[in-house]
Amino acid sequence: MNCSSAIENEAAPVARRQSLLKPTLGILGGPQGCTNLGCQALGIATAQGILSAFPKAKIYLQTWSREPSVEIPTPSGSAQVETIFLHVSERLRARSGSRFIRSCGSFRNKTGLPLPGLQLISRTAHQLLSCDAVLDITGGDSYSDLYSDPPLKEHVKLKFLMKELAIPLLLLPQTYGPFKHTESLKYLSEVVDYSSLVATRDVAGTAELEGYLKRQLNGKMRTCPDVAFILEPKAVSEDAAWAKDTDKGPVIGLNVSGLLDNEGERFDLRLDYRNFTKNLAKRLLSYPGTRLLLIPHVLSQLPGNCGSNKKPGRNTDTEACTRLFEEMVPAYGERIRMVTRPCDACETKFIIGKCDFFVGARMHSCIAAVSQCVPAAVLAYSKKAQGVMGMAGAGEDVVDMRKASDSEAVDAIAGMFERRAIIGNRLRQTVPAARQRVWEYFEKDVKEIIEQLL
Repeated sequence: MNCSSAIENEAAPVARRQSLLKPTLGILGGPQGCTNLGCQALGIATAQGILSAFPKAKIYLQTWSREPSVEIPTPSGSAQVETIFLHVSERLRARSGSRFIRSCGSFRNKTGLPLPGLQLISRTAHQLLSCDAVLDITGGDSYSDLYSDPPLKEHVKLKFLMKELAIPLLLLPQTYGPFKHTESLKYLSEVVDYSSLVATRDVAGTAELEGYLKRQLNGKMRTCPDVAFILEPKAVSEDAAWAKDTDKGPVIGLNVSGLLDNEGERFDLRLDYRNFTKNLAKRLLSYPGTRLLLIPHVLSQLPGNCGSNKKPGRNTDTEACTRLFEEMVPAYGERIRMVTRPCDACETKFIIGKCDFFVGARMHSCIAAVSQCVPAAVLAYSKKAQGVMGMAGAGEDVVDMRKASDSEAVDAIAGMFERRAIIGNRLRQTVPAARQRVWEYFEKDVKEIIEQLL
């Protein structure tokens, strides 16, 4: 018997034992019922990863809506996952808010109230205090001062809540930084120290995080591609059918970021984003037979009838895409189209997968393309794009808008469109390994920590 055969035989009973474990796990930072499809994708993909490691796991997936559960696609079909409505609130009357949940934890510790009794007081408190561990992904890149001030934001407060309630915390693959405030580094250090596992999704993420903390994290640090690489697409009809009508020429998917369309100056872009997207659309449509499909990834309206506690902001991609569409359609007619029906993250990934080439500024719109080996030009406004795409062998497909002028960016993307066959071949060589690493992260790294906690 050779070495590999011996390992297989030894691992078989372990695998059977692991498949019977039934941990109760919370997922925070990838909320459903929100209009940001990137956040949706992170939550769903995390649930998929957990179920691959623990098929019998009880999962509470954070939501901003009042829907009690959500159906997620899986490689073998679909699964119904229960949702948890948890948010930051200092109002004691908010029974799903952090202050009330903290009070419930203190009350339970003092009285010994069993968990079933707690459910009568607060469904959210019962769910959270039932968890063997919470896995937090922080929107992928929100553990940063990049988007808002002050530095102590909602996701940090919820991490502190896990510590106060003594619920084990695992930090899923995400980008850390950049930081403008010393106070933020103090919060980062405290959260990392409490966490049982810390993961980065960036090529240089470990070195960057250890640089922020000024110490090494050898024992608890992992590197893994963005978990949305394993997100399962869900079929839709109309826009995908239009995209695959190959007799009419290649389809180029374009995601226009409402954030950059309205507030590009916040990110020190060298180019004027709104003017750039119009020039880019014209250039891409200058190729004979090309068609342009505008694809929002932060919506102004939720799919279906899902009511939400979080209202869309003014920086939606829907509005930005609509503005560009209305400017372009008089000249290009049927050659330009926009996804107008609100689709969820899985449906949008399916549509993106039908494109021949893709351009996007929202990171997870690009991950939806690259993870399906669709050649993509990734428009960067921060450090995260290079780090995330480098994990999948697509680092050279990043166009940094902080460095490129309008014409330079347009020329670079046009060149990538012309080389799309070469780029697609490269992705077919590199993406499968990136996807496999995400599955291994859940089935090995996360599983090992959870087993130690049970």
